[in-house]
Amino acid sequence: MKRLIGCVALVVGLIAVGARATPILQLDFDDRTVQDAGPPPNTVAGFNQFLLPGTTASVTGSASNTYGSNVVTLAIFDSDAPPNDTNGAMDDRDRTVPSNSPPLAQLYDDFVFVGGSAGTTGGLDVSITGLTPSTQYTVSLYAYDDAAGTGTRTATWTDGFSNAFLFQTSFTQLTPPTTDDQYKFSAVTSTDATGKLLIKGRRDLTNVSGANSVYIDGLVIDDSVPEPTSAAALVMCATLVAGLRRRRSARLTM
Repeated sequence: MKRLIGCVALVVGLIAVGARATPILQLDFDDRTVQDAGPPPNTVAGFNQFLLPGTTASVTGSASNTYGSNVVTLAIFDSDAPPNDTNGAMDDRDRTVPSNSPPLAQLYDDFVFVGGSAGTTGGLDVSITGLTPSTQYTVSLYAYDDAAGTGTRTATWTDGFSNAFLFQTSFTQLTPPTTDDQYKFSAVTSTDATGKLLIKGRRDLTNVSGANSVYIDGLVIDDSVPEPTSAAALVMCATLVAGLRRRRSARLTM
């Protein structure tokens, strides 16, 4: 029994350490012209601000912001590009909803998006450099837009190197979030040998009302992926519990 209690305590401790992990990057994608209250304007406390270059014009090609040793780049993928279509563009918006609830309302009310200019299956490539090479990270995206209409807008996100499915962002326009994680979508993916993480968002045409755009309100990168030691501890505990059950069963049948 003492060994069982100790095993459980070990696993709980490992899980708690993972839960306390501090995100490596927390980005709030803000509108360039509307400056709401916040620390700094338009930005949620604890997050860094990502702004597109320029003032109001839509942006073609790519846009990068630097955060210490990490460089985050948004790049347009234009599916109507035979051979070099440059119409694809990204832009930003600021909405009045949500206003003061949930706590991350300021993150949800403005965003960067890619619309129909990028083609029927176009979208956005998001890369982060300066991470640890060949390492797993948890990537989370926030996606919401309180635009007029009642449609559901969806986008499919994949790993940029393996093309493995990560998640699908999906939201109903006139259903604002009531909790911070309502429109937060997460998955585990890996960096390449240079320490670059790449994910790709594409317009999802399976939902006609959601064929408009790829949205990104916020981005979080953290390394709180379960460690092999945690998995090993879980296996050890499971084996110990099974052994105790067999012993107890054997005593009962004697």
